[in-house]
Amino acid sequence: MAPNLVGELGGTGTRRRVADRESVFFDSKFAPAPRFSKYIIPPMSTSTRSLAALTLGCVFAAAIFGFGSAVFSFQMSADGDGARTQLILITRLAAYLALALMLVFKGGWRGVFAAITMTVATTTIEWLLFPTAYEFALAQSPAMMDEGVESIARPSYGLWAMEDIIGVGLCAALAQGLRMMAGVNPNATPDE
Repeated sequence: MAPNLVGELGGTGTRRRVADRESVFFDSKFAPAPRFSKYIIPPMSTSTRSLAALTLGCVFAAAIFGFGSAVFSFQMSADGDGARTQLILITRLAAYLALALMLVFKGGWRGVFAAITMTVATTTIEWLLFPTAYEFALAQSPAMMDEGVESIARPSYGLWAMEDIIGVGLCAALAQGLRMMAGVNPNATPDE
């Protein structure tokens, strides 16, 4: 006899749940038991460890993207295409903002701090790799070799990173503030 999925009226007039839900949907003894949750999407873990792991992943992704954008912006500026150079740098900032918003939505105000930490770490890595990015661009672009500049001086870190740190920090704090004002809870059910 198959269990009733809708449920039956019990002696007290309330609905009874089917006791054997796992066996109805999964016949295999090796299949994981389903988790019946009131959420459509399982709630995110808001632990500090998971936020720190996500921050490290964002630093890695942003550093790779920033290094590539530095190489391409050097190549475009050597070709005399200033508009594409600006577009590459704006895209770099947009990638930082997207990663920062992901951290904010994950961790709230701790996510704002994680976003600022991510930006500081990423701009530090980019600043350290600044001459290496120029050498990569020099090796790939014949127009840069014609200029005869073998190396480039690294700018001061304050001039290099301050706009990125302030911009990402303000946008992250603004996003968290607006999220609090709107009363958005990503872990809430639609009925709440």
